[in-house]
Amino acid sequence: MEKASTSSLRLARALVHSIGPRPASSRLFTPLRSVSSATSSLTSAAAAARQPCSTARYFSSSSASRMADLPPSNDKPPAKASNPPKPSSGNLMDGLADLLPPSQRPGERGAALSGGAGSSGSSATSPSASSLSGLDDLDVMKKQVDQSTGEYHFAVWAHKHNTHICVSKPNRDVIMSISCGHLGFRSAQRSSYDAAYQLGAYVCDKLYQNNWHKTIQRMRVSLRGFGPGREAVTKILLGMEGRALRPTITKVSDTTRLKFGGTRSPNPRRLG
Repeated sequence: MEKASTSSLRLARALVHSIGPRPASSRLFTPLRSVSSATSSLTSAAAAARQPCSTARYFSSSSASRMADLPPSNDKPPAKASNPPKPSSGNLMDGLADLLPPSQRPGERGAALSGGAGSSGSSATSPSASSLSGLDDLDVMKKQVDQSTGEYHFAVWAHKHNTHICVSKPNRDVIMSISCGHLGFRSAQRSSYDAAYQLGAYVCDKLYQNNWHKTIQRMRVSLRGFGPGREAVTKILLGMEGRALRPTITKVSDTTRLKFGGTRSPNPRRLG
């Protein structure tokens, strides 16, 4: 054991002597070496910054290029909104049919006609013919909707010699235009209150006979002039004769013409 220990000690001493002691100068200048290496790295970085870079590019002033200057993003572009489907003639016809009264809907009216037609007739129609017929039905339905939801006109012109009543559709198509002379009143009788009252009752009765009171949903009454027929027709509309038309009246207006200056008026009539 003693020989082994002495041999190991000799080996250790030989190794120490071979390495030798480290000089003190090297131990002192170790931090200086690290500082010098750091300063040399900084100077090399500054020199590299002064040199022009071949890959550098200037920022552009246009909006499209500025978007290109931004870093790439991983976000996906927003999906384009799909255009809503255009309404077909069938959808328009269904919407217009809902506005019509039940008695005027083309589906109910033409059910009997379509039920009696044979299969050969339906197979013979071409797609173009069906589309044209659909457009025609659409136009007819638009007219019916305008007539049912539009504003009808009940015009009264009452002057001192006669009374005129004109009933028209929303598109100004005349339904009835009549005066006291059509009822058999002549000359001075046409200017009486009784003639105007009978005229108003006759017009309401004709409208009821042709079922216009079921079609008219809105009606505008316009009064022109200050003759005796003005009050007579007003009493008709407020009485039993106008009970079916009275709920449809939405507006009453006075369309009497007023003259501001204008031509010279006729001299007043002097009797006696």
